[in-house]
Amino acid sequence: MDMFGLPASGEKNEGENVSLGSAEAKALAPPPEMDFCLAHDKQESALLGMFEKKCLPHAFIFSGIQGIGKATFAFRFARFLLKYGKISAEAENSLFASSDEDFTPEIPKTMDIDRNDPVFCRVASGGHSDMLYIQRVYDEKKGNYKSELGVDSIRTIMPFLRKTASEGGWRIVIVEDADTMTVAAQNAILKILEEPPANAMIILITHRLGEMIPTIRSRAAVIDFQPLGSDTIRDILNIQGYSISEEDIRLITDFSQGSAGQALTFAEQDGVSLFKTVIELLRGAPDWNWPLIHEFSSEFSMSSAASERKYKLFSQILQWLFNEMVFAKARGKPKSELADYLSQHQELIDIYNKLSLKRMVEICDRLKKHFARTEFSNLDKRETVRSSFLMISQ
Repeated sequence: MDMFGLPASGEKNEGENVSLGSAEAKALAPPPEMDFCLAHDKQESALLGMFEKKCLPHAFIFSGIQGIGKATFAFRFARFLLKYGKISAEAENSLFASSDEDFTPEIPKTMDIDRNDPVFCRVASGGHSDMLYIQRVYDEKKGNYKSELGVDSIRTIMPFLRKTASEGGWRIVIVEDADTMTVAAQNAILKILEEPPANAMIILITHRLGEMIPTIRSRAAVIDFQPLGSDTIRDILNIQGYSISEEDIRLITDFSQGSAGQALTFAEQDGVSLFKTVIELLRGAPDWNWPLIHEFSSEFSMSSAASERKYKLFSQILQWLFNEMVFAKARGKPKSELADYLSQHQELIDIYNKLSLKRMVEICDRLKKHFARTEFSNLDKRETVRSSFLMISQ
């Protein structure tokens, strides 16, 4: 545990999966609309303890891989504070410091807020006047979010925080994808953190903590969120209506590395079938079944959203398989100790036995650059798929 009583970086959240309760009958929704959060109960307990002791810092960094519920937790925490955390106007630099010693709010045992509660409804609709949510700008022409979070978005924070809280509490800012902030954006938010307004809370959500400058990290409490376990991944898939075997759950959990977002993408795109196709294509390496490879690559001749998603998943699966074999080879594990998804497929065992660690590392590097070049230059994806097998045999 660190100085804030939070799980330290890399500390395992043993038994962090929580009971679904009524969540079993619900569906997943965007983070502002989620009225439950699977796992991360240790983080919730730690923040509730800080709330009770009136020692919450003015800023948090929620850190962890993408797709494990950090944003969902951030909105859960924000709703809780907006409902239960009102403080006196005399508070200085601490959310819960109050000159009124008799002010002792009743502390709930969890951060649950009924979805019919006015606070929940206003946060979900984006209409709560004491909360600001900042995301990367959506590019209508390209149909996706911009790769960086610019300084103009960050500059909206200070005018918002200077206003008096409309409900007598404080103002809360959630910054999504904070690790994509430009240097100018990071410097802008650093100025806010150096002299934070009274009764203000800033939550920075990051998937890559190392991309944030050290001075920002030193001025906020960092909370590490661990990857989700297979039980939680199964629960999430069940909520979304997927009935998946135990064997495939293990595959999905390993591939997603505990990310619910990645697991859902894998399930939605029938990743299990695509995984089996990739295994079949790798049969006999490096003596490839070129007719089969050409037939498979022809699926990417049409430019469509479905084709793009399948291509992306194919590239991820192929790279993931070789990365996993590199890790196993580097640890000196015999084939009997490889992960289930490797040891159950003779095609992969054959490749694992034939190639040296050095050769596998070279293949991983080539595949990464190969797919990145196609993405950057918008090259023919059919040819990219075909030549990816040459990368393995060269």
